[in-house]
Amino acid sequence: MQKTERVQYNRAGQRIVSPDYLLFEAPREKQFMTGSEVVKEAVKRSS
Repeated sequence: MQKTERVQYNRAGQRIVSPDYLLFEAPREKQFMTGSEVVKEAVKRSS
């Protein structure tokens, strides 16, 4: 697969990347969350 990332930055200094990069090429960490952890995080973010 071909790399599609073009490096651009916004005013805040955040890197702007394409959706294809986010979906297919971005590095990922494998994480497993239990159901109770998911609920706890959802409640925390909704507050």
